[in-house]
Amino acid sequence: MNPQYAEIYWLVIGIALLALEMVVPGFILFFFGLGALVVSVALWFVPEGSLSIIGQIGIFLGFSLVSFALLRKFLLNKIFTSSGTSKK
Repeated sequence: MNPQYAEIYWLVIGIALLALEMVVPGFILFFFGLGALVVSVALWFVPEGSLSIIGQIGIFLGFSLVSFALLRKFLLNKIFTSSGTSKK
């Protein structure tokens, strides 16, 4: 990966994963897409070359897995439950 364009690579990967989530069932790729977008944003704010590829992968995996573990069940309930049903 050319470090000069790393933020653009991560942005494209993030958008691709979010787009793939629409055709692949399971609501898993969404979190990895968010992780890639977070790395892309992080690279915009740090000086060029100061975040190694290992650091980028660490941020990607860390954010993706933590957000998956914390948010998946909550978001599945929010998105896939019908609002017209009453709880008894």
